[in-house]
Amino acid sequence: MTSRTTLAASAAALTATALAAVAVPVANAGSTSTGAAGCEAAFHRTLQTHLDAITNRDLAALEPTVGESMTLIFPSGSIRRGKDAFMAFHEGWFADPNWRQPYTVTDVTVEGCRTAWALVDYRYQSLDDAGNVESESHNMFALTWTFDKGRWVAIADQNTKLPS
Repeated sequence: MTSRTTLAASAAALTATALAAVAVPVANAGSTSTGAAGCEAAFHRTLQTHLDAITNRDLAALEPTVGESMTLIFPSGSIRRGKDAFMAFHEGWFADPNWRQPYTVTDVTVEGCRTAWALVDYRYQSLDDAGNVESESHNMFALTWTFDKGRWVAIADQNTKLPS
């Protein structure tokens, strides 16, 4: 074998090894076997679980969708850092029965099995005891997600009040 052939064979072997190393996490990501498309489908399921958990005031369903490094920014600009602070806020909020938050997901971007982003338009409605809307504010929240240990978790929740 010439040194050129040996070099080409070595390069091919290194390339195959590198591709195999990259393909393993993608093939196993989120228990999908279809790579980036599977990760995107898993993301959409997780996003829906997250939003349904908020709508249904379900802390147990919300918890696995939240990353340890979560940062929550309210429309006022106040910040809660960390999963524990995020969950504590939601526990108190979910205990209040006098609100609802209809929403529309307006934009989603998924970058393989690495990161994702969702923009959600929502109207926070305070309700009276009869379930009638007392006040309403129009807002957006941007959720930033990462793929961590085989699952999607939200790491940032930025809320912005929109003009009425």
